[in-house]
This record gives sequence, structure tokens and C-alpha cells, in this order.
Amino acid sequence: MEFYKLLILEIIIIFFFTITGFGFGTLMVCIPVILSQYFTKLRPFALGIAICGLSVGNVIFPPFTRFLLVTYGWRGTLLILGGVNLHLVPLAAIFKPPTNSNLPTQNTDSGNFTSFMKKAVDFSLLKDNRLKTFMVGTLLGNMGIMTFLQHTPSAAVSWGLPLTQAALLPAAFSIPSIVLRIPISAAASMQCTNRYVTINEDNKVRAIPFK
Repeated sequence: MEFYKLLILEIIIIFFFTITGFGFGTLMVCIPVILSQYFTKLRPFALGIAICGLSVGNVIFPPFTRFLLVTYGWRGTLLILGGVNLHLVPLAAIFKPPTNSNLPTQNTDSGNFTSFMKKAVDFSLLKDNRLKTFMVGTLLGNMGIMTFLQHTPSAAVSWGLPLTQAALLPAAFSIPSIVLRIPISAAASMQCTNRYVTINEDNKVRAIPFK
């Protein structure tokens, strides 16, 4: 019986920490690329609206998942959540290259493909100090955010908060994110806005709870 439980746990870890993580990482790369092809003038605003979906999910899914666990158990919960995530397939199929795209047509023969990969995978970008600064800032910012989302509910339960209320804590973080993301994205789309200043002020606000 213990071996069976360990086997199930290993399978869950493999699927959630590898396959789901790989798909999520691919999705987060493709969203800005696709939006940059569709939008030019209001690109920051379009990207802000698109990424709001993450915050909306953080508001909806914790209590929804808790309800599923109580009602259907962990097996039924994983089955339902898998069906929900499967809807990403037809949604992704809707995306098509814009007709006015300036991207060059890619040939499929091996010579051109090799040349394309050499140009696409260009690690000389890492020589840019601005990129390295942004990478470090993004890493540290996401570490703080994920630490809150992952560990705060468990800590709240250990402090005596009911599990149903602890599941709502990620929403406390995500609701202000939804409210502020759209106006900040709209401001970043204006030509008079200094986007470097916007990023710096955003990072300062993020750091306040950790002081």
C-alpha cells in the first residue's frame, strides 16, 4: 500500500513539475511574441490585459480547487483541472500569424533552418547589461511572489486560520494586481511615459511587503 502511494506521488510530481512546468514556460514565452506581432501602438496595454488572466486564475482557482477536493476528492479534482487546462489546445489553435506581419517567411529546408536557428539562438544578447539587470530583477521579483503564493496559505493554516479561508489568500494578492495592471499598462502605452521609470516604481512597490 505504501509503495502504491509513493508511486502515485511520483507520477503526480512528474506531471506537475515537468510537463506542466514545460508547457507553462512555453506559454509565457509565446504570449509576448504573438502579441508583439498583433499590436504595435498599444503593445504594453494589450500585454497587460493578456497577463491579467494569471491574476484572475489566482483569484478563481484556489477556492474552486478547494471545493473540488471536498466534493470529488483528489482524483476527481485532477481530472476536472486537466479538462479545464485541455481547453488551451483549441484556444491556442485560434492564433494565426497576422496578415501584415513583417516577419520573413521561414523555409523548411535544412540549410535555411540551420541559419535561422543560429540567428534565433543568439546568446550575445547576454552581453547587454540592461538585459542582465532585467533578468536578475525578474528572478528576485518572482521569487518573492511565488514564495507568498506557495507558502502563505500553509503558514496561515498552521497559525489557526481555517483551510477554506487560507485558500483565499492568493486572491488577496491577485485582486490588486488586476485592478492596477490595466491602468499601469495603459500608461506605459503612452509615448510620454518613461517605461524605465515605470518598471523601477513597480519594483519599489513590490519590495515594500518584504521590508
